[in-house]
Amino acid sequence: AFKILGAKPGEHTSVPGKLMGLASFGEANIKIENWIRENLNEENGEFFYYVWTDEKRFFDDVYKEFGIRLEKFNTYNKFLQDVASNFQAIFEKDTIAILQNLQNEYNVDYLYYAGGCALNIVTNSKLIQKNLFRDIFISPCCNDSGLSIGAVSYIEWREKNNQVKNHFPYLNNINLNTEDNTINEKLIEEVAELILNNKIIGISNGFGEVGPRALGNRSIIALPNSIELSKKVSIECKKREWYRPIAPIMLKEVAEIVVEEKIHHLSKYMLLDYKIKHKFSDELKGVIHINGTARIQVIKNKEENPFIYLLLRYLWEKHKIYGLINTSFNSAGEPIVNTSEEAICSAKKMNLDAIIINNSLIEFNRGV
Repeated sequence: AFKILGAKPGEHTSVPGKLMGLASFGEANIKIENWIRENLNEENGEFFYYVWTDEKRFFDDVYKEFGIRLEKFNTYNKFLQDVASNFQAIFEKDTIAILQNLQNEYNVDYLYYAGGCALNIVTNSKLIQKNLFRDIFISPCCNDSGLSIGAVSYIEWREKNNQVKNHFPYLNNINLNTEDNTINEKLIEEVAELILNNKIIGISNGFGEVGPRALGNRSIIALPNSIELSKKVSIECKKREWYRPIAPIMLKEVAEIVVEEKIHHLSKYMLLDYKIKHKFSDELKGVIHINGTARIQVIKNKEENPFIYLLLRYLWEKHKIYGLINTSFNSAGEPIVNTSEEAICSAKKMNLDAIIINNSLIEFNRGV
């Protein structure tokens, strides 16, 4: 199935994001779904396992079943987009069915959900809409990166009188210089001015985020109201696939204005998508996916991220900017930047206009 989505062997870590992005361009239907399910390898749990070594067999099967001739895997092909959409639909149905069965068996109020599957935000959103549980909790490091942190939390729970501390989603890295300079009004104004002039800015403040999502400490930001600017960030700077959407970051009060659903606390970690009201589509067209949704990260207060909060507050109150593009500070195939040196190197490689390092501004285009 990975190869059908355009991935090469070993690229499985990026497939969940690729699947969700490409699936939105296709349409789910029962005939394709049944065909996919018939091609499930029971031994390893993979669909179309043979495709790695026998592409022709797949193309022949498509022609036999649907009368469609394919010569190569191409993300622009409508049939393959439909296949991706059905992969996503199968995942949604089966995941929710499993959790429904568990709820019926144990009758619990709360779901604590982890694993790579919990990074599928479309499924997460539909799961919440089902109202199977009183509430759902997903860690921002719900993939394998959270195992060590979970182990430490378990020891805290077991050895320290069942008391587990709440933690912000940032890593306290050893030997990493994170001098936190004071955030002053001049810095916010200077960064806002760059943003308003369509500049693309990297952020490397404090400690890096735990997990695969940048939440404001290792982010690339820009205005959210331009499709061209969004493509520049995603395709030109980050070298990502054409169909993958860019997410926004917003103040909670602004998100409540522009979306149709109620804001859930999981949006703090960019784990849900929301339908954007049509009247706000122009102001947010750079971060709205083809299906009309946006994977919003919501900032509730200054304590969650002082710099991002103050910048969003300034842009909203002074200029009625609804939010910012927020994507991870890394180029395709590279990890999210960690140190200041990595941030500078990566920013230059991606041709960013400026970076913020521990609340200090560096503008490359002016030689500052």
